[in-house]
Amino acid sequence: MKIELFIFASIISVSVQAQTVQQMLKESADATKRFSEGYKKSNGHMGDKLIEGMIESTTPEADEATRNIQRGAIKFAIDPNDQRSQQHWQQVEKGARSITGSTEQRALANSSASHYKKWSSSVKENKPSNIAVDQAFYISIKHIYEQAKRDQAASPSVLDDLGRALKQYAPPIQKELIFFDDFEDGSLKKWSIGGRREGKHLSEIIFENNSRVAHIRHDDFSEIEMKKEFPFNQSYNFSFDMKVFSTSQASKTSNFYARGGVQIQFISSSGKTLGSITYLNTTSTYALKTSPTSAKFEIKSTKWNHYDISTKNLLSKIDIDLNQVKKIALVFSGYTSGWPYNMHGEVWVDNVSVCIR
Repeated sequence: MKIELFIFASIISVSVQAQTVQQMLKESADATKRFSEGYKKSNGHMGDKLIEGMIESTTPEADEATRNIQRGAIKFAIDPNDQRSQQHWQQVEKGARSITGSTEQRALANSSASHYKKWSSSVKENKPSNIAVDQAFYISIKHIYEQAKRDQAASPSVLDDLGRALKQYAPPIQKELIFFDDFEDGSLKKWSIGGRREGKHLSEIIFENNSRVAHIRHDDFSEIEMKKEFPFNQSYNFSFDMKVFSTSQASKTSNFYARGGVQIQFISSSGKTLGSITYLNTTSTYALKTSPTSAKFEIKSTKWNHYDISTKNLLSKIDIDLNQVKKIALVFSGYTSGWPYNMHGEVWVDNVSVCIR
């Protein structure tokens, strides 16, 4: 994604904190007008114009000192050079400490600075935003795209970038949220923690990239699972951020192996698993064996990745009798197949949502 899109997302994150998506829609006309005014006031290059337009659109009440903090924070978020990026942030912190004015203005400045820091850390770790930010991102970019196209305020390449972003972030039609957990309450109370759990294992909430995330790990033999069941519905869409890792001193083809990942299970009324699809990081190709009712897909990356999976797509990968399916389960797990070879499997999870499309 080009630098202009990082600028858009940086400012939008503050907008999400200040108002709901519904409020943004209601105020869209005024916001678009303010964007145009801010855009035209700037004499800088395209990036500067977009920054000024979005600041005016989302926080028109901010004074110049606060706006300087916002500008510095945006540049911190988008600058790929670590040294320059840190210099931008030092400027932001200095401005937030020294700002004068009302209590409300100081609170706005510090809140903006803190939120940008958290958001940009996630961007730099390639950890995607949650569903609410995605929706706000789409709404705001749509306003910018329509305004820029109407007023010929952006180059063809920028308009092309915006068009691609609109397709990427377009919300599903009539999406109904069934379940959501970003773990910011600091607990796993929405989940069932199970599996055989022999030997050393853990399930916990940790801080990573200034965000609370779920973390499960299993050493030695057997598995630990973090599971959530739902009544079966072919219209479910599963969305989550996940990082996986496994390690073993055994060979890459051994039946002694470790794995970490997620499995979607289709379950009968008696509790039998009729079929499953698994996305996993594993130490051995032995763990990738499949059957007509079991599909497996290897995850080679050990960094954060975003997953967006439809039930219809899952069902196309296996052969099961849908008339027997009564429940569907989302199961994150760490597994090891034995005691030797110093093995373990682990998973980090965030921003889990289940929607009906």
